[in-house]
Amino acid sequence: RNPSDDRADARISGSNHTTISTANLSRVKSDLDEMIESALDRISHECIKACHSAMMHREDRTAAISGTGIQRYYFLGSNDNAIPLSSIEEELSQVPPENIWVEKGCGHMGHIEAVDTARKFFERLNVLS
Repeated sequence: RNPSDDRADARISGSNHTTISTANLSRVKSDLDEMIESALDRISHECIKACHSAMMHREDRTAAISGTGIQRYYFLGSNDNAIPLSSIEEELSQVPPENIWVEKGCGHMGHIEAVDTARKFFERLNVLS
């Protein structure tokens, strides 16, 4: 397989990815394309596909950490197609409200779609230094 084909495939799938809210895609497209190019300079397309597959098929480990006392933080998008808010309502009910932020209009990649808001959320929690 030609490496340039891998780059083209990744550009197409990344630029049209459903994890970015359609409302934000045109605004973040150039940043997303740059991230894809940078990743492809260091990581093989096969590796990227394997990681994506592993994420899609991983087992839910929420129960394993629920009794540990480890804090959970959620920066969520209101338009997340990958993990709709309605599908995790019970999980969110077990987390302090101050550890949850729902960014209106964002999809699954809120840390890319709303970088400044995500940074402020995690700085407020002293998660970033």
